[in-house]
Amino acid sequence: MIVTKYAVPDKSHFKLCLPAGAKILTVQVLNELLRVFILVNPDNLPEKRSFRNAETGEEISESENELAYIGSFQAKTGRPFHHIFEIIKS
Repeated sequence: MIVTKYAVPDKSHFKLCLPAGAKILTVQVLNELLRVFILVNPDNLPEKRSFRNAETGEEISESENELAYIGSFQAKTGRPFHHIFEIIKS
């Protein structure tokens, strides 16, 4: 297992191709770029996982039980806070 980082696109909905069983650890701003840090087994087969990036006060269409909170961040002072969730398929 290793911890690795992935770039988070500047979109409200996005997908990441991660090794199966990957565990999301945190989201952080690194050199003004958003990164999600993930514990992975690089030998596992890849799978696509879906995510939601929402600003504070933004309407979220997914239901509460479809979302797993990852973390919040503010890219630059004075900018809105963003909140990252994984969209869980039931």
